[in-house]
Amino acid sequence: MGTKKINIGYGGWLQYYEPGMEEHKKNWLTTTFLNYRMDNVNHYVRSAYYIYKALQLLKQLGKEDIVQLHLWGKIDSRNQSLSKNMNIDSMVEISGKLSKKDNLEKLNSMDILFLPLELGKNDCRSLFIPGKVYEYLFLEKPILALGGDSDAKDLILSSGLGFHFEPENPDEIVKFLIQIFNDRTNLSLVPNKELIASKSFDVLTGELVTVFNSL
Repeated sequence: MGTKKINIGYGGWLQYYEPGMEEHKKNWLTTTFLNYRMDNVNHYVRSAYYIYKALQLLKQLGKEDIVQLHLWGKIDSRNQSLSKNMNIDSMVEISGKLSKKDNLEKLNSMDILFLPLELGKNDCRSLFIPGKVYEYLFLEKPILALGGDSDAKDLILSSGLGFHFEPENPDEIVKFLIQIFNDRTNLSLVPNKELIASKSFDVLTGELVTVFNSL
């Protein structure tokens, strides 16, 4: 049985979300387009809320010592307050921005990389693929993705590196984390190197140039 904590990491921009925010009036500066996007497409974007719910359940089960969540970068300060309100602050470490080199080194030191994805509304499948997906693929580290049906989900699963869960089902996330803690060989994944190579910056740029040349 494993004895070392599972270190889960996310470095970058992390917004704040908790249920009920959708009902709040939008700031008067928000454009009509963004209002539509928030009301009709995205339930949440890059939020820690749902992984917090899984950590909270782990703590209730007396297994708070098996996981440490590391968040760094441009992290909305309310995520820190939320971890305290949910009584999981001992399981969450939040810090500031790092240089590109230090960010990559810290990501590489993690057991699993956290990837919060969009959760569509009104039967809308999200077509958006965050740049962080490509960053994670090239690191060839296991990815814990939380979100709905999306192109990003399909890509990380096809890469051979991804574990995907519906965010509103923390029980399944908890089962996965306990399983990983008990047997780290479950993280010994076989990356789809051909697919990953096809998503390199050079290849994608070349595809974009081909599209423009055909116009």
